[in-house]
Amino acid sequence: MGLGAGLAAAAVAAAVGSYFLTGPRAKNTKKVLKSWMLKAKAEILEQLENGGDVGQEIYNDAVDRVAVKYSKMSGVAKSEVDEMATELKKQWKLVAKGLNKAKKL
Repeated sequence: MGLGAGLAAAAVAAAVGSYFLTGPRAKNTKKVLKSWMLKAKAEILEQLENGGDVGQEIYNDAVDRVAVKYSKMSGVAKSEVDEMATELKKQWKLVAKGLNKAKKL
């Protein structure tokens, strides 16, 4: 993985970590992170790595594609997936900051 992709991955990881470990869900998710959430994060990162020049639209599309997939899985509440997708999209500025650092290197 190149330096740019690595920084992008770090930015997305920070955004996802922020979703999992802050706010009202923190108490529950600190105890047990759901495996589907970790897999979803990995899939978003993979899509971004393959996306070339990543902008907000590409990031949101990656989040949406992964959310659609996981909302159809048994044992995963659609409301949880929708909440995760909304929160991840709100984290775009953090992701963009990491991407901008990568571009400067």
